[in-house]
Amino acid sequence: MDKHKVVFLTTSFPMEINPASGIFVSRLTTALAEYFRITIVTPDAYRGGAVQTRDAMVVKTVRYGPKTCQRIAHAPGGIPVALKKQKLLWLMLPALLISMFVVCLLSARRAALIHANWSINGLVAGLVGKIIRKPVITTLRGEDVTRAEKNKLDMLILKYCLSLSKSVVCINNAYKTWLEKELPIHAKKLITIENGIDNIFINIGKDRDYSHANTVRILSIGSLIPRKSLDHIITALANIDTSNILLTIVGEGPEYNKLARLINDHNLQNSITLRGAIAPEDIHNAYKEHDIFVLTSRSEGRPNVILEAMGSGMPIIATNIGGVNEVIKHNQTGLLFDYGDIDTLRAHILLLVQNLELREKIGRAALAFIESHKLTWRCTAEKYANLYQSILV
Repeated sequence: MDKHKVVFLTTSFPMEINPASGIFVSRLTTALAEYFRITIVTPDAYRGGAVQTRDAMVVKTVRYGPKTCQRIAHAPGGIPVALKKQKLLWLMLPALLISMFVVCLLSARRAALIHANWSINGLVAGLVGKIIRKPVITTLRGEDVTRAEKNKLDMLILKYCLSLSKSVVCINNAYKTWLEKELPIHAKKLITIENGIDNIFINIGKDRDYSHANTVRILSIGSLIPRKSLDHIITALANIDTSNILLTIVGEGPEYNKLARLINDHNLQNSITLRGAIAPEDIHNAYKEHDIFVLTSRSEGRPNVILEAMGSGMPIIATNIGGVNEVIKHNQTGLLFDYGDIDTLRAHILLLVQNLELREKIGRAALAFIESHKLTWRCTAEKYANLYQSILV
């Protein structure tokens, strides 16, 4: 396969200020670099630059204001959380979008196609593609559909994004089904390509030792933002015996102080640790060191932490939401509960803590699901490569 040039337009990518920003975009582009020459266009940050580049991958960071003021992108929760937290950042948003447009336009002149991540980037890339006559693929991630369901402006952005894109990739079937219903005129453009995981997680799952008892170690990973609802798991552990339970919450964000106060209010300082961020290259050790994974989010696309935990052979407790319930089958590859149902969350935790055989059964089934569905970054990259080739023919 010829190594055509592909421009990736993304508002989230690993940066020195936040190495976890857009880590899934980094994983995908790294895998795609085997087939294509990748140029990544992403906003600059207020400190430092991109974490890494590779031989077949170039990162262009887009300046959109004084260095110290560039705080819209790459923070935990992404652009929506940053704009909500600091209203003055709205004044810089036009400059960011215009700068992204210009750099994408200049970078894509000699490219075979443009690949945008998130609907707002799909709109920007679509306008560039229309001007220079380059095909555009947009991948819908995170809150694209969730926001469009509630906000007319987000819905309008999504509509124009779809109309300007040659193909639109959904990371779960729930997104695809909703878009087919709401925007049937673009149904033929829609395709589902799931995210993948690195093989290191699968190796952890294959080597996992379920035999130890004593203290049961629970893990939750995510940005400390309201949508992740990490206060629910803290509340679930209140008023029960946690002498043999340790919970580690990995991540950073604006909810840190709120969660710390809640831990203190329930006197759970000896049972719960707010560990902060972990470097992406070290995150596999967190899965290896824990026994159960919990996700309490109100909404998700298809969170990679779930796939990584499954690959690591961990039994999972998660909210019964679209994207998640496509991979977590209740009582098979995990345990599901309705969002906000803390009593059921608590019951699920106690059930797995007290039942070693069930932990092993669900953990092994989760690993088998990942392997049977070939949910690795290599397989994901192959699907994207085939999509690119079908468009470039």
